Amino acid sequence: SISTKEELVALANYVNSGKNTSGLTFIFGADIDLSSISNWTPIGDYSTNTNYIFKGTFDGNGHVIKNLTINRSVDYQGLFGWVNGSIKNIGLEGGSVIGNSRTGSLIGRMNANSIDNCYSTCDVTASGAYIGGLAGVADSDINNCYAKGDVKSTGNHVGGLVGGVYS
Repeated sequence: SISTKEELVALANYVNSGKNTSGLTFIFGADIDLSSISNWTPIGDYSTNTNYIFKGTFDGNGHVIKNLTINRSVDYQGLFGWVNGSIKNIGLEGGSVIGNSRTGSLIGRMNANSIDNCYSTCDVTASGAYIGGLAGVADSDINNCYAKGDVKSTGNHVGGLVGGVYS
């Protein structure tokens, strides 16, 4: 269970140290405000190490993450950088995400499984390709999701919900 900002940071640190999250489920127990973190490092920070991939299930349990802020001029930016798992039942409210290619508010790159019952009001700005309001790239099913923030990029493959789908 994740109920505090510190526990969410601990999950990011766990995944970004190369630990395998296959078969694990992480469930939110409360809303979390990230306004005190000036530059979030994605869970599954694939931009720094290709072994850093979130592979489990993340269930927001209907809760909200507020004020996510990312300002990194690299690929695979979002609350999650690279996901080979499932993300569901989470909202992102406020904040902004700035990255390069494969950037979205929730997920930079989703490979397989699904994104269900998620939304974002974050603004997303990038300088590369595959930029989306919710996900930069999603090779997965996207069900009952929406994004309302501004999405801007100087690159191609830019969408309000998702920048690109490879499969």
